[in-house]
Amino acid sequence: MNTSKDPAENSTFQVRTDLLNIILHTKDVDELLQDVLGALLRHLGVDVVGAVLTVDGQPQIRVMSGVGSSLEAYLNRLAQEAIFSDGCRVMRLESPESPGKERSPFAPEERSAGIQSRVIVPLFGSRSKEAIQRKPTHTPIGFLYLASQRRDAFRPYSDGELQILGEYVSVALVHVLSLSEAQERLRRLEALRSIDLTIIESHSIEAIVNVVLEQVPQQLGAEAIAVHLWEEESQELTFFAMRLPNGTILHEQVFTLSSELLHELIELQQPVIIPNLKEDARVQVHRELIDRYHLVSYLGVPMTVRGDVMGVLHILTTQPRRFRNEDVDFFVTLAGQAAIGISHVRAYQELSERATAVEAFVQLPDVLATDEFSIRWIWSVP
Repeated sequence: MNTSKDPAENSTFQVRTDLLNIILHTKDVDELLQDVLGALLRHLGVDVVGAVLTVDGQPQIRVMSGVGSSLEAYLNRLAQEAIFSDGCRVMRLESPESPGKERSPFAPEERSAGIQSRVIVPLFGSRSKEAIQRKPTHTPIGFLYLASQRRDAFRPYSDGELQILGEYVSVALVHVLSLSEAQERLRRLEALRSIDLTIIESHSIEAIVNVVLEQVPQQLGAEAIAVHLWEEESQELTFFAMRLPNGTILHEQVFTLSSELLHELIELQQPVIIPNLKEDARVQVHRELIDRYHLVSYLGVPMTVRGDVMGVLHILTTQPRRFRNEDVDFFVTLAGQAAIGISHVRAYQELSERATAVEAFVQLPDVLATDEFSIRWIWSVP
């Protein structure tokens, strides 16, 4: 009996074997995709491969091979389209056998790249309960783009075989993304613990602010971070400090807040998210600062304790970022920790001032008993 595999079956078998090794040994998303596409290039004989993932709600081309600038622009457009809204299936396209008689079904960018056939394989997964179980679900997380300059390049592979490859890649992505998110949660917990311990040992407001600026890593989504303090009596923002994207820390007023932002952050005590600083009218007065440091997205969080506002924590990024609920929750917790520390320092300072005043009052009789001039002055005061 002949047990040899046909070439197409052997190719998909080799790809699956490589994917299993990749799953076991790769912990970085981009590295994983690079290895996945390398395996597809080696074993399927395609000319162009690409991977698109949905990151923070936005499709992004993560890794490409054999793609020129025009084809990349087309894939960027393709990534923005809901190409799997009509079902979860492999999408094939092949040039007609008589090009002169039939209109090419390919986009102009694909035609200029000499593409004669291509398939788009959906990737599905979830980072919730199913992610923990390493089971892909029908939630789109991206797609693989495979193309060739040969019309018959994908004929040996059935849709089922290509979908199985997509499921292998989906499992690998769910595994790596779950690991990445667990590592990020651990970094956040470590950052909160470190900041909390340092705040407990701090006896000045400036020291607490410096701890926040220095110990919140950029990997947690804070390429730049700033703190304003709020004075309730004067109803104005006072102390200011900022860590720039290059790591420089400034203790001078770099920017202020518009009345609209003050209303949301101070009066309503609500976080403020600005996806694109250049497009928001409330911050255009600081356009020069935004351009100079290439600032893109913004998250403002009120620093509150028992309903009182201590200040505002500002988070700024140099890349477009859609702040997720867990991002906001983390920085709200961080702002709350800093607010508690500032409140304690202010209470300590107030108690120290009162203690000094009481001590001076207690010592007053002794001073008066030895100072005849003071006694006469006191009695002369109406």
